[in-house]
Amino acid sequence: VEDITERELNNISYNCREKVYNSATGSTCHQCRQKTTDTKTNCRNPDCMGLRGQFCGPCLKNRYGESVKDALLDPDWHCPPCRGICNCSFCRQRNGRCATGVLVYLAKYHGYDNVHAYLKSLK
Repeated sequence: VEDITERELNNISYNCREKVYNSATGSTCHQCRQKTTDTKTNCRNPDCMGLRGQFCGPCLKNRYGESVKDALLDPDWHCPPCRGICNCSFCRQRNGRCATGVLVYLAKYHGYDNVHAYLKSLK
């Protein structure tokens, strides 16, 4: 947490229009798998490896109702895959479920602010 700089916090993307795509210098979001230059989350679980713990701002907010800034500043934050709640297509397929596609609009239509909450309500 003490390694997080003000510059990194200022580089968090809050919507897709702010994202800068760069296949050479960008980092990949676990959820949307887009390679962009914005700051992603950093999972604090020592067993989490690779891009599994990296989520961009729009995905973390729309899919799980969480903030990248809060995640970065929380020394105990674990990513959705580590918590067993990931709803990306790869994790859902691994659990025998189909991909959800762009579900945030349907979730919001039904009064939920994120996909995770909406999917939980369907169980």
